[in-house]
Amino acid sequence: MSDALQRLLELDLSEGEVLVLTHDNPDPDSLASAAGMKLLLERKMGASTTVAYSGIIGRAENRAMVKLLHMNLKHASEIELDDFRYVAIIDAQPHTGNSVLPPDRFPDIVVDHHPLREQTKHARFVDVRENLGASATIVTQYLRKAGVPIPRDLATGLLYGIRSETQDLGREAAEDDFDAYVYLFHLADTQKLAAISMPSLEPMYFTQLAHALDSLKMSDHVAISHLENVMDPDSVPELADYMVRMEGMVWSLVTGQYERNLYLSIRSNDPAANAGEMMQSLLEGIGRGGGHGMRGGGKIDLKKVSGSLESIQQTLVERFLRLTGFPDEELIALRLHPRGQIKPSGKG
Repeated sequence: MSDALQRLLELDLSEGEVLVLTHDNPDPDSLASAAGMKLLLERKMGASTTVAYSGIIGRAENRAMVKLLHMNLKHASEIELDDFRYVAIIDAQPHTGNSVLPPDRFPDIVVDHHPLREQTKHARFVDVRENLGASATIVTQYLRKAGVPIPRDLATGLLYGIRSETQDLGREAAEDDFDAYVYLFHLADTQKLAAISMPSLEPMYFTQLAHALDSLKMSDHVAISHLENVMDPDSVPELADYMVRMEGMVWSLVTGQYERNLYLSIRSNDPAANAGEMMQSLLEGIGRGGGHGMRGGGKIDLKKVSGSLESIQQTLVERFLRLTGFPDEELIALRLHPRGQIKPSGKG
């Protein structure tokens, strides 16, 4: 880690401003990691730095985090990429379809915890550690090693980034994640942390959840839910997290349309899963995606594929069942009956 930090601090960033980019529709790990990188670059390298995101910050917890922690962010629509001499991508990698960075612009800095991609190796500085549960862990290590004091709000954000990404250290967490978690906990504002973790929810949230349950089809090992429209792209992984929590479930797949994109999320309870590779195979020829371990995400630009939404979803289901190893499983639609019993309502 000290070698990585040394290489980062040896970069020459003196010829212009630095843009720190999150991935599209950023989650807490991406938001907090970007804020931490901004602090590091400004304090240790004297770089003029702006943090920007594309898409939306949709999930209630994420909006609460930005508001309560006073995060200084700009939307990609508010900036001109050409105004920035240097670009850092945090919690993402170039040419994966989940960043506003165009194909002809390559980042100078890449910090991420997803599997290393071949294109990423061309960046001036690369620190990709797929053995870690969160990018926030990497950035926390940078700040600690560099001797940069972490303000309370930032510590709270980094801690929440690790918590949400690893589900409170219960999913894909390494020893370094535990160490960063404990260090940040003593610096964080626990009242704000609680408020971020349990924010107020819009009535539409519950309507959407009802639609997701209404469309749910499952077998003993697989749960699949399709939504015609979602409040925001963040809703899709959130619902996939819910679905995979059902007793005995191994895999979940949730899709949801937002504007003209179909977003997908895969979750697994199998520690040996490779949901990132599965997502790439699932979307071969029709979309782009990735991930790692027990989580995967992707999207399909519906303007660029032929066929109806229903036919695309059917293709995805068939591929998903084959890739999970359960191609012959019978999916049953479920309904909640008056006394609370869940009973089959028919096959589909």
